[in-house]
Amino acid sequence: MKFKALIFAIIAIAFLQSDLYSQTSLKMIYNWQDTTLPGSAIYNNSYNEIWGYSSNGRDYGIIGTTVGTHIFDVTDTNNIVLVDYVAGAFQGPGVIHRDYHDHNGYLYAVCDEGLSSLQIIDLNSLPDSASKVYDSDTLLYTSHNIFIDEKRSLLYACSVIKGNPPAFYAMEVYDINIPLEPQLIYVLNDSSIQHVHDIFVRDDIAYLNSGYDGLFIYDFSDPANPTKEGVLDLYQQQGYNHSGWLLDDNKHYVFIDETIQTQLKVVNIENPLDIQQVALFGTANPNSSPHNVIVKNCLAYVSYYYDGIRVYDLRDPANPVEVAVYDTYPDSIGPSEYEGAWGVYPFANNRKVLVSDMQSGMFLFEFKQDGNPPVADFSYNLNGLSIELDDLSLNSPNTYQWNFNNSSMSSLQDPVFGVPQEGDYPICLRVDNEYGCDFKCDTISVMTSGLEYELNDHLVVKPFFNDSELVLEMQSIQLELVGITLYDVNGRALFNKKVDIDRGLNVVSIPIKEKLSSSIYLLHVLVNGKTKAYKVLRLE
Repeated sequence: MKFKALIFAIIAIAFLQSDLYSQTSLKMIYNWQDTTLPGSAIYNNSYNEIWGYSSNGRDYGIIGTTVGTHIFDVTDTNNIVLVDYVAGAFQGPGVIHRDYHDHNGYLYAVCDEGLSSLQIIDLNSLPDSASKVYDSDTLLYTSHNIFIDEKRSLLYACSVIKGNPPAFYAMEVYDINIPLEPQLIYVLNDSSIQHVHDIFVRDDIAYLNSGYDGLFIYDFSDPANPTKEGVLDLYQQQGYNHSGWLLDDNKHYVFIDETIQTQLKVVNIENPLDIQQVALFGTANPNSSPHNVIVKNCLAYVSYYYDGIRVYDLRDPANPVEVAVYDTYPDSIGPSEYEGAWGVYPFANNRKVLVSDMQSGMFLFEFKQDGNPPVADFSYNLNGLSIELDDLSLNSPNTYQWNFNNSSMSSLQDPVFGVPQEGDYPICLRVDNEYGCDFKCDTISVMTSGLEYELNDHLVVKPFFNDSELVLEMQSIQLELVGITLYDVNGRALFNKKVDIDRGLNVVSIPIKEKLSSSIYLLHVLVNGKTKAYKVLRLE
């Protein structure tokens, strides 16, 4: 189907939310449908997954259909535009589901049916256009869901079919550091997992929603040799373990069983060997089940099939509270148990929420509140063997929860923590107000001369101190522009320079013009717009 022909076939409906829903916190501002699209042969759904993408101050909605991928510019809610359309490798009534995830300006797309492929769509020319730059079935024909660990540039593909003759694989992992050259690095081989339906990954820890086998937790610190950390295969209202999302506290995981008459679950995963269920929540509709969930600002946004979109406050994970609802599919029951709201995507930096409905197309909502949730932020200063924290959070938080090194806690706005020795010290701040919560986590590295520390995925630094200079051995796998600043304990800059780093080993000498009178110095390294601070100890 040609793009121009598709545009003329569109029926777009944009209208303000009716008085019927005026008491809720969701305002429906746009709905897109195309009546020429075929429905799937099994569920009669023309629409499936939804995804969002933001770049250069603009927002985009991405929805899958039985014919391909449709990309909308939703920045101006009064002028929503279909920017481009990418045809699927497999099209028509045989298509039920597509799935998406973006990384570094590229959209990765899969389909779960037919002789399909992995597609990669270049988004860097938006808002003018998007272009398909990779379309191959070499790595896979089909996959049900994908998830990208953006820090590590790893793509996790669930329920893969590939090869000749075609064979099924519960899960595979691909390295996408080179975006258009994905490389297979791991194939799941676990006899207790027959099928991985979906996955969530943060800080190398993967949560595998594995259908009737349950929930599995894996550590992918070494992506080629992961380790199983925990299993939850017996729990209340157990069904088909479908999908989930980790709360920002990194202690609780909310997940969905795609089974009629089951609700969402919250579990405490602090001890993977003893996962504890702490909450059940959701509707009481005997004809519906939840489908997908994304958590933002302590709010769980849930696409709930017949029950539309639901939003739950998870500030207290043991006591979720429903705060907003909009029924995208008003019929109480249809010919299939799988009808209505399929996917949901809340944008990170504003109140826009995308929803895909299997029968009714793409919706854009505004999540309305009287005020704004807080935005967590902080800076820190290394003062001797103490770390002084300075709260920079926005939108008037009323409570603060600091966690330093997973051992020390504080509710002060600007606490001070002691540092016993060199090493990496994780620190997290949670801030709350009446409209939500937010988290920020960082790692403060205290460096001793002669030890190696990884600055990012590309760069490792090893400092050597003497009376006349600080020498940095910097090992990089790509070209980098690095800013280096050295301070004394009084905050006085002793050295400040930008250095071009080549691939391989680089040696940077920082001359010290005056005799060093202290054994503790602060090194700031600026890479890709982000500064990391290190306490450097000069050993006598």
